[in-house]
Amino acid sequence: MHSYATTTDLVTACLNDDDEAWRALVVRYAPLVWSIARAHRLSAADSEDVAQATWVRLWRNLSDLRDPGRLTEWLSMIARRESLRHLQAAKRRAQSWSPDDLTRLPDDTAESVEDRVVSHERAGQLARAMLALPPRSQHMLALLAQNRSYEEIATALGVSAGSVGPIRNRCIAQLRSLLAEAG
Repeated sequence: MHSYATTTDLVTACLNDDDEAWRALVVRYAPLVWSIARAHRLSAADSEDVAQATWVRLWRNLSDLRDPGRLTEWLSMIARRESLRHLQAAKRRAQSWSPDDLTRLPDDTAESVEDRVVSHERAGQLARAMLALPPRSQHMLALLAQNRSYEEIATALGVSAGSVGPIRNRCIAQLRSLLAEAG
């Protein structure tokens, strides 16, 4: 493994498409990016999203860095802006929908009273589990239930389309965990 003596050496290697340098940069500065996201009181999952967005923005714009020795300040600014962008998007999402948007489809397949009671009970468990999720997860699952495209979901959540799948997976895992706890 190569050791980069200065930040300038590290940035120069990254600009020359050195994969090892990029790994070293992320390892060196990940705690800084994470701490900035957490300082904005973001959850662990939201902090991961902010960190991902920060690294992507850095990768896209590293050539614009005039003084490689100031990478720490520059990266801190990117992480702060991404954290604030994430908070603003969450605020817009919270204002743009309510749990009432989670309409239940009628169950026309139940054949007996017992099936209807069990179905109603399961629907109640699902609704309680959904409401126990963070608002962002509720919004994601509501959009999925409406068969929205990843592009539409990304726009509604204020994230990149590539983030929708991982966010969806985390939301579904949270929901499964809550349902398992409920029995």
